[in-house]
Amino acid sequence: MRIGLDTHAISSPGTGNRTYYAGLTQGLAEIDQTNEYVFYAETNDRAYDAFQNMPNIRLKRVSRSPIGRLLFGLPMAAFRDPVEVLHVQYLAPGIWRSALVVTIFDVCYEHYPQFYSWQTLHIARRWVNWTARRADAVITISEYSRRDIGRVTGISLDRIFAIPIAADERFYAPKAADSLAAVRRKWNLSGEYILFVGRTDDPRKNVTALIRAYRLLRQANDIQHSLVLVGRNGANTTELIQLARSLGLAEAVRFLGVVPDEDLPALVASADIFVYPSLFEGFGLPVLEAMACGTPVVTSDRASLPEVVGEAALVVDPDDTEELARAMLRLIADRTLHDHKAAAGKARAQLFSWTGTARRTLAVYESVHGRFVSRHKGDTQR
Repeated sequence: MRIGLDTHAISSPGTGNRTYYAGLTQGLAEIDQTNEYVFYAETNDRAYDAFQNMPNIRLKRVSRSPIGRLLFGLPMAAFRDPVEVLHVQYLAPGIWRSALVVTIFDVCYEHYPQFYSWQTLHIARRWVNWTARRADAVITISEYSRRDIGRVTGISLDRIFAIPIAADERFYAPKAADSLAAVRRKWNLSGEYILFVGRTDDPRKNVTALIRAYRLLRQANDIQHSLVLVGRNGANTTELIQLARSLGLAEAVRFLGVVPDEDLPALVASADIFVYPSLFEGFGLPVLEAMACGTPVVTSDRASLPEVVGEAALVVDPDDTEELARAMLRLIADRTLHDHKAAAGKARAQLFSWTGTARRTLAVYESVHGRFVSRHKGDTQR
């Protein structure tokens, strides 16, 4: 079986999309040396280096323009190869001749349309839903998203597969004290800190509430922890910086921006606690990465996040800054609770792996390919 994956998202550093395709492709390479894979890429990212000497994996460049890729580059490449299963993200190409699998992480645009431009909303509501209805299978990353996608698109749940993702293996490996200290020095981090990882320019990450809760924490308690924010900055980030200044927190809140992949596990492992008050997630990979590092987590009670953390984290209403501040204080002040949640999180994170994700994804490929072949035979016999 020849399988084509649209892996253009690997070229988007600091995003969950990159993490998904980097982890999935590595997992497939580990478990499957029988089927042939074609990875359709925008650039020669170093994430592809590991596949150079694998005879069953090829890398093929397609257009970097989304329109050019979907209308011309991807369908033409898949036709010439030709692939028997085509796996895309959110949007199908203009035409295809194989079984089609689409990954849709979530349908947040239906819950928080105010966070999206009208162009993005139009594409999502018309073309993402269109792709889902025509795909042979939809893959998503949590049971919450599986049911949500079924409700929004109207397709049967037996065509939607919830396949959880995992943290990179680097987050599970214990870090030597000297390597942790070196990363702290590199980023000028002294003393204890509270960590957030995510796009600070994305309003659904709810960083405004985090900063306000952090102020309450410091006002009412003798807490000297700094607040460190890691992730892509943007136009909204300027407002957050101004908010921190207006609250007298200019020196206490650190905006590090996107950090290199090799530094992130040490930054997470060095944090005293990890806080992720997102309003909506299809999965919430940063909380799993924190748990894998053994850093106790405070997160939101919304969407998929309770499903991911189970009983291993403190879960709060993300709109309630006082409750968020109290949860942070509990983990900081109660070291028994702190250590219990750290151990519970590490144990829960071990339940997730990219090889497991790859095995379940491969099973979907095999299933849709079998049904596609059966339909094709029926067509040729008529």
